[in-house]
Amino acid sequence: MRRTLPAMLILAACATSSTVPDPRGPELPPAVITNPTGSDVRTAPGERGVQEEFAATAERVWAALTEVWADLELQPDALDTRTRTIGVQRFTRSRIAGQNSGSFVRCGNEGAGPSASSRYRTSLDLRSQVHVRDDKVFVHTMLTGTASPVDGSSTSRVGCMSLGLLEQRIHDAIARKLGPAR
Repeated sequence: MRRTLPAMLILAACATSSTVPDPRGPELPPAVITNPTGSDVRTAPGERGVQEEFAATAERVWAALTEVWADLELQPDALDTRTRTIGVQRFTRSRIAGQNSGSFVRCGNEGAGPSASSRYRTSLDLRSQVHVRDDKVFVHTMLTGTASPVDGSSTSRVGCMSLGLLEQRIHDAIARKLGPAR
């Protein structure tokens, strides 16, 4: 074993790695989200959200995006016109655009059964950003969050994973505002 360990280390150091490009394109800069304890955390690399291309100028898409947020009665606590980013942190309302806010996420380890989000008090973070890459305009929207049991049986929080439904609803509404060319 002693002789094979140095050989394995040398082989590992000499090995080349090939990088396979991600078919979804380059990752956007990670968002910094303040968690419930007050610490700033970066979103995990796997938390990519939903991205869609639109056949319009960035200015028109940005205008449509902000209108959609207003139509859905989402009140942003962050609005940056320079980076074309709109967001809300710690969204705790029970409904979004007439739907239970828990219907947009799966929280904790729910297995393959129905969502257990109704047993949780959710705190959601939603962010949308218009960006231009290679003369193409994209909207990237990401929903993340945490939840704690409604019954008060625990103060610990569980992570919530987006089902992509709210993000797609936002993007579909943008497309309707921009017209048929998508």
